[in-house]
Amino acid sequence: MKLLEKDIHEKQDTIISLRRQLDEIKVINLEMYRKLQVISFLCRPYISLSSVEVFHKANNFLHPLQSSSLISLTLFPLIELLRL
Repeated sequence: MKLLEKDIHEKQDTIISLRRQLDEIKVINLEMYRKLQVISFLCRPYISLSSVEVFHKANNFLHPLQSSSLISLTLFPLIELLRL
């Protein structure tokens, strides 16, 4: 009987752990979706341009603004994505 109870508790712990992991994955998925929406919005004017042209235009736009921490936190990751 104790073995059965122990097994039940282990399975319940596993279920709780899997639910937490699922919640974490949902949060990550939502964050990625939001980032994709932002990137899609920001890149919409450049869809017809090559990735090199986009990089140069973005780099020229951001160059004078590099000292701004808000710009570096929001748009520099976009530049890194465009380099890929």
